Amino acid sequence: MEPSIVPNNDVDYMTTNPAGILLKIVVSTCVCWMACLSCNNIDPLPPAPTEELPALELSESQFHLPVVYDVKDFEGWINEKITGTFVEQGIKIGNDSVFVKIKKLSAIKLSLKDDRLIIDLPLHVRGTYFTRFMGKRVRNLTPIKTEVLIRFSSKVKLESNWHLHTQTSLVNLTWISEPVVHIFGIKFNLKEPLEKVIDENQHMLIAKLDEIAYESIHLDKPLTNIWLKLQEPKMLGTPKAGLWLKFNLKDVFVENIVLDNSGKINVNMFVSGRARMSTNWESLPQSNPTLPNFLPMKKSKEAFDISILASIPYHDLNKMLNEKLVLAGFGKFGNRIRIRNVSVSGTGEQMNVAADLRGMLKGKVYLVGNPSYHADSKHLKVSNFQFDVNTQNALVGLADSWAHDQLRDSIAQQLDVDLSHLINQLPSLISEVIEKGKAAKSIDLNFDTFDIKSCDVVFMANEMQVLVRTQGKAQLELQKLKVTKRLRVR
Repeated sequence: MEPSIVPNNDVDYMTTNPAGILLKIVVSTCVCWMACLSCNNIDPLPPAPTEELPALELSESQFHLPVVYDVKDFEGWINEKITGTFVEQGIKIGNDSVFVKIKKLSAIKLSLKDDRLIIDLPLHVRGTYFTRFMGKRVRNLTPIKTEVLIRFSSKVKLESNWHLHTQTSLVNLTWISEPVVHIFGIKFNLKEPLEKVIDENQHMLIAKLDEIAYESIHLDKPLTNIWLKLQEPKMLGTPKAGLWLKFNLKDVFVENIVLDNSGKINVNMFVSGRARMSTNWESLPQSNPTLPNFLPMKKSKEAFDISILASIPYHDLNKMLNEKLVLAGFGKFGNRIRIRNVSVSGTGEQMNVAADLRGMLKGKVYLVGNPSYHADSKHLKVSNFQFDVNTQNALVGLADSWAHDQLRDSIAQQLDVDLSHLINQLPSLISEVIEKGKAAKSIDLNFDTFDIKSCDVVFMANEMQVLVRTQGKAQLELQKLKVTKRLRVR
């Protein structure tokens, strides 16, 4: 009788039996082989640095703000400003005399003709006629009441300190009703002596009107509000993007006032300065608080010419990219490759993107490309965006190349920036600044055109710089001039 074999619980059958040993080897090999199939570890060298370039140089921008006065608004201003009696005077007529009081009858009318401001001033003339009868001084029982329209013509100039300078002269006068008086049934026409009084007083009246215009009509207060508001940081895009735009203004250039027969007083004004963009508004330069006296504009221009330098630190750019790409899945069913972290750097014109991956592909991959502006779509895109040569060599022979392409294209999509969407916000931002200022009710800004002309990108040690040049046209209209106090002219 053959002895029965009783298994020993203290001995591992797989380690003592030759068949078990062979089975264990096969299983272990399969597990390792399957693990290798499901996960490829790569560790390529980063891209070689390219030639360094100097930082982008930001040129001065020109903000064209043509200021337009509607002559009817100016008409309203002068009527609210000027009131009272113009002349109180006695006139000697032979042995007789007339005491005359002349004051404004109704609204002053303004118009523009042949590059001059025309002022039609209707006046009410009231007088008392004195004569002697039988040795006694007598006067007319019914006061003299008549009306006259005086037309003035003014040359208009804006002084460098923003005060309006006028040079006014009397053109003619027209009697609305004849100035006559009846004394003891005798009719006296006072047209000639009254015109003499007006002529004698015209220099005093004109000088006073020009003085009042210079002292009271000036643009520095409403323009200072615009000057300061334009320099406040303004957010472009969404708060998540966190891009801040800031203008730093320097000088103002003005041409002479142009009077249009259609009723517009035009002042071509340019504001110069520099425009910067950053993810941190506190890093932007301080504002220039003082509106300077304007300088004469040597050459007339039409278009805006605005250059904007955006300085975006890599850590801020990486934060925005990681918020969109981390944990994104690629490959079949979207879970073969997952992004753990993305970081951007670069030198010169080349952008380097490092993606830390998990899943079937574990390790870092590097992609390189050259950001460039595409005028047809007005987008800033990364051209020739491919895996770096070291990464390409590491990926050779690995499965699921489609997932690799999907990874590359997804990163490239997040690096595609619609510049027109950002730049087109400039007109509304500037308009909003003006509307929120104290001059809100007096100024209206209308943009005609606004376009991107060029875009340059350079990668520095710690940041990406983008220089965008835009051009456009706009019109700034003063709709209603404000009155602070009434002025009486005597």
